[in-house]
Amino acid sequence: VKIWGLLYVLNYIPDIFTRGDSNMDRVVDISDVIHQMNYLFLDGPSLECPDAGDVNDDGRVDISDPIALLFNKFGDLKIPPPNIGGKGMDLTYDSLQKCNGYGDNPWQQ
Repeated sequence: VKIWGLLYVLNYIPDIFTRGDSNMDRVVDISDVIHQMNYLFLDGPSLECPDAGDVNDDGRVDISDPIALLFNKFGDLKIPPPNIGGKGMDLTYDSLQKCNGYGDNPWQQ
């Protein structure tokens, strides 16, 4: 796949998700922050789609992600694509576990 003049070779089809929707309910809100905090600090439910929980797209899920989501909702921090308000694919490579996204990627059928 050629993107922005660079050549990327994908060995998998990226998942469709919305960055910040860590509980995968298709709405990005304060419940996603709570879900991430429970996962990180209270041994709560795991993230179905770690890329959705990787709000700042740094390749890991940590305390900086719910903080970034709060700054996005109540401040002026911009979230990397696929950003809040739109579903999409994450074309940045990282070591996060592959997820099923929302299940509406036609190439994953």
